[in-house]
Amino acid sequence: MGDCYGYYLVARGLADVMIEPGELAYYDVAPLHPILSGAGGHFTNLSGEVEFKSGQDSPPITSCTRKY
Repeated sequence: MGDCYGYYLVARGLADVMIEPGELAYYDVAPLHPILSGAGGHFTNLSGEVEFKSGQDSPPITSCTRKY
């Protein structure tokens, strides 16, 4: 399965976080942004800043805070 499955689990509340340590481009997650935002999700880096850089120094993190 691809990375999309991890983001799906976060959006559904079945996982608390999705960390992408590899290469990730904005176009990889852009379609998922409205879905995760609607579920209360956020894309950040380890410092909590909203950005879409990828790599080991600043892996993107996705989490949802909304409770159902």
